[in-house]
Amino acid sequence: MGYINYKRSSAYILMRNFQILLFLLLVLVSCSKKNPGRPDDVLSKPEMVEILQEIYLKEAKISKLSLPFDSSQALYEKVEKELFLKYDIKDSVYERSMNWYYENPEELQDVYEVLVDSLMVLEKREQEVIGPQRPDPNDGEIR
Repeated sequence: MGYINYKRSSAYILMRNFQILLFLLLVLVSCSKKNPGRPDDVLSKPEMVEILQEIYLKEAKISKLSLPFDSSQALYEKVEKELFLKYDIKDSVYERSMNWYYENPEELQDVYEVLVDSLMVLEKREQEVIGPQRPDPNDGEIR
């Protein structure tokens, strides 16, 4: 019987190639997109855009009131509860949805692109109704 060099046998080469292929397959699977789709308990993109649009508009109105921080926070929480009642969603659904979109940045980017576009359209409509605003000549002056 002759001595067989195991490292040069076809079985060894086949097994080694299989291990390399398996490793590469695992790397590809682990790097693949893990987003199988939006879960049912997460708000859709149009719903998120609509709710976020109202939230941003309400926040802007509240911030213009120049209230103390704690008063503005209390008012915002009240307005937020009313908003969730209006859309018939629970705050936990909103939070879960925001977390899912944060974990899926491409989806979140889509939401914010539509949101920014819709806010710009609203601003343009408001400018058409109100007309161009003249700057306050005293704005920015030190008195």
